Amino acid sequence: MNKNNETIIYLFSGLGADQSVFDNLSLLKTRNHQFIKWEEPKIKGLENYALQLSSQIDNTKKVILIGVSFGGMLVSELSKHIQTEKIILISSASNPAELPFLYRLFGKLKLYFLIPTFILNKPNKLLSFAFGISHKKYNKEEKQLYQIIKNSNPKFAKSFIKMILAWEKKEENNANKNSIFKIHGTNDLIIPFCKNKNTNQFLIKNGGHFMILTHSKEINNLIKEILVSS
Repeated sequence: MNKNNETIIYLFSGLGADQSVFDNLSLLKTRNHQFIKWEEPKIKGLENYALQLSSQIDNTKKVILIGVSFGGMLVSELSKHIQTEKIILISSASNPAELPFLYRLFGKLKLYFLIPTFILNKPNKLLSFAFGISHKKYNKEEKQLYQIIKNSNPKFAKSFIKMILAWEKKEENNANKNSIFKIHGTNDLIIPFCKNKNTNQFLIKNGGHFMILTHSKEINNLIKEILVSS
């Protein structure tokens, strides 16, 4: 398919979260972009859900995908099926092997009911700690997280957690290695950093799982560098 020269950046947020996680991204002011909207899953499975959401993407234009956390996993799966210029994963995993062993074990044993999803349904200090914003200097970001939680659909969050735990590696991305970029924090407790020789990786010192808001200056600089690279 011949594509015109217009490029659209599609943004996938985290676990049922709204687009406010991207509020600090400078590209929103300068680049053509579109936020992917969550939909009720029609078929089980992370890859199937990624394909379902692909209906929101205009394949007649050049496509760049950016995903945070769960959104990054969707981006990774989607890149197997559509042509992309670049994909950027923030605080995420490009394949299930990068997830913590406990997640994969729960998925293999189908122990979904042991995941305390209630923690994700209301603000609490345990969640703040897990996201790396329990320190008082992150009071603003903690309030933002709590607002995102209040705006999130708990039904979606539960479904998405099951997708993550049941995620299976089937094939590699169609995207060229040089077009896959991972930005990860050294202090991410939810999805700890995992080396992957098939991606271009950037580490942000002291960045936690919510670094898209707490370390937005560093992330903006990296994204700008990635977008202008050939």
